[in-house]
Amino acid sequence: LLIESENEESQLKLLLPSNAEPMYISASILTNEIYIGDRGNKQLLVYDTTYLNQKDAIPACNGIFHQFYNFNNQLWVVCDEDNTLLVIDTVKRAVIKTITINNIPIGYKPHDLTTSKDYAYVTLLGPSTDGADGYIIQYSTKTFNEKNRIAVGGDPHVWVDCCAITDTDYLFVAAQGASTVYKVNVETLKVEDTADVPGAHGLWATKNYLYVTDITSSNGVDSLYVIKQKDFTDIKVYDAKIGAPHNVIANSEQDKLFVTHSGPGAVTVYDINAADGSLDEDNGRIIFQEDGSVPFGIMNIVSLNEYKAGSDDDSSSDR
Repeated sequence: LLIESENEESQLKLLLPSNAEPMYISASILTNEIYIGDRGNKQLLVYDTTYLNQKDAIPACNGIFHQFYNFNNQLWVVCDEDNTLLVIDTVKRAVIKTITINNIPIGYKPHDLTTSKDYAYVTLLGPSTDGADGYIIQYSTKTFNEKNRIAVGGDPHVWVDCCAITDTDYLFVAAQGASTVYKVNVETLKVEDTADVPGAHGLWATKNYLYVTDITSSNGVDSLYVIKQKDFTDIKVYDAKIGAPHNVIANSEQDKLFVTHSGPGAVTVYDINAADGSLDEDNGRIIFQEDGSVPFGIMNIVSLNEYKAGSDDDSSSDR
């Protein structure tokens, strides 16, 4: 499903190949393409951002799950059945490295992933979200070697600035099992601060603020958290229009927050106040809802020309 961020009623469903099981989507900004992880067919589908024509289907791995792009023209992909990571060269549209994840504790699986130009960070989930620790593993995007790992709360998900979005430079971790959000040094993995967020799951940052969902909120009450990145005690809480908010992203202008609700089969949106990062919950709106659908991953898609325009004069439009 593609949604125009400025005209939310303008929506398009992209027809995928037979037996496709779409997981997450990534914008390869420097090549004007999008990559969709197709778990069912063990491949990555590549489309151009202008006409949405399929350009390629790259054979991948068993258990495609999370993925993330960086400005090295790399797409990193988690393969949770193979216990590996794939690194895709988005210029060549080819796998350039398969990384076997070493020293995985019994019962754990790789899951979430985020990457900057220097590092990729991968999470390990335990056999249950309650009680068991999760882990973050740091890899070099140049050598592809493991650099460091730390234990955090259970069921961790991660976000780092891939594309010069924020004014700060931290790795943010939302650990659902521990109801905790961590602010972590991107180099050393030292935990510099924490915040209490019940059911902390999806997360995305704008220039100065971090947005986190409480996926365990069945009715959406107090389920959207806004945390000031430089002061983790500055936290605002808002209601979502419906329950179980899952993943979250801001548009290029950083004036709208889009949220997927996988259980209810919906997408909601909230206007962002530029002055303090707050959300206009009163005017939050359901922009998509369909029985049997499972809106899952969400990504802001911009072409290279739109990205440059947004960098220069903040006039980009996106989907």
